Amino acid sequence: MNFDLAIKTVNTLLKKEQPKTFSSSWIFDRTQIVYHFVRSNFRTENDHIDWDRFTYALKPEYSRRRMRKRKKKP
Repeated sequence: MNFDLAIKTVNTLLKKEQPKTFSSSWIFDRTQIVYHFVRSNFRTENDHIDWDRFTYALKPEYSRRRMRKRKKKP
């Protein structure tokens, strides 16, 4: 797996399924190979998965559909 193939795979899935929104869980459910690639290779300085860096490379119409983490209510 490489970056170009991961982006192409997610773009293809998003085009095929046309979800209103998607998240990391959506990617995990549909293509675990891409999820594990991102988990292993895209990390922040705090050692969290850097989904922003990955989704920035998606087609613009798909990257806008990404649902970020929900904030927990206190």
